[in-house]
Amino acid sequence: DGATVRNHIYGLSGSLEWNPAPQWVVHAAAMVEHYRDILGTNVSPRLAVNWLPAEGHAFRLSAAHAAAGLGLYANYADIKLSIDGEPVAQIVRGTADLETEKNNSVEIGYLYSNPSHNLTLDLRVFNNHIYDKVDAQRVDDVISYVNAGSVTQTGVEYQMRWAPKAGSWVSLSQAWVGADSANEKYEASIPAFTSALLASHPVAGIDVSLGYYHVRDLRWRGAQQNSKYNRLDLRLAKSWKTATGRLQGAFVVQSLLGDEFESFDTDTMPGYGEQVFDTRGYVSLKYEFR
Repeated sequence: DGATVRNHIYGLSGSLEWNPAPQWVVHAAAMVEHYRDILGTNVSPRLAVNWLPAEGHAFRLSAAHAAAGLGLYANYADIKLSIDGEPVAQIVRGTADLETEKNNSVEIGYLYSNPSHNLTLDLRVFNNHIYDKVDAQRVDDVISYVNAGSVTQTGVEYQMRWAPKAGSWVSLSQAWVGADSANEKYEASIPAFTSALLASHPVAGIDVSLGYYHVRDLRWRGAQQNSKYNRLDLRLAKSWKTATGRLQGAFVVQSLLGDEFESFDTDTMPGYGEQVFDTRGYVSLKYEFR
């Protein structure tokens, strides 16, 4: 109908850090967002207590609440199919009464740092309770958005980085997550295991980099099959100094292990279906002026 929907967002954030003793650090932070025309005011606070018992070792306990402000689309989308200016079908209709998505999170973490060996390890155990989730639904061939259910995630993850010598480094991160929800599609969209391995090492003046990414069974909401994420990338790069700067050429090959694909919900995401990503390579050139 040509109506215009506007929203003015005002935000304020701040943090406070306190050292009650040499081995203790308390960190508090909060963000306040006010939506003048929709959704009202959201407050997202965080409190963390850090204990540093010895050099290179740090433990932390934190709790946070977050409210994700929604954009205008989910609340106010109004998409119609018209012929000669006359509407003949409603495709998407917003409900204008959505609650913001919210997350209550608790985390216990450990950080290890050894500069003499260029080694760091960041480990955490966490629990997230996500509720008032916004989901798309189709009723009488019309797509709309509703607050539909909640999901709880409990898991452990770590990230380790080691640089044995100049120009060489390896980074490994892995996560194990369990999910609990009354809605099975939310659980299926949270992979039980993810892993990423990145490494770089110079060989005969060429920087050789590898990246491996793996995600265990993951089915996006409403999809008919699991998406496949098992990817290996290779990058070869060579740099040259010039009188005025630095030239770098690189050759990259992606998805060396074969095709990957993502499967989407064709009911609420018409036109997407299955997206296939095959093995591909490209060459890049970059010049940096001094």
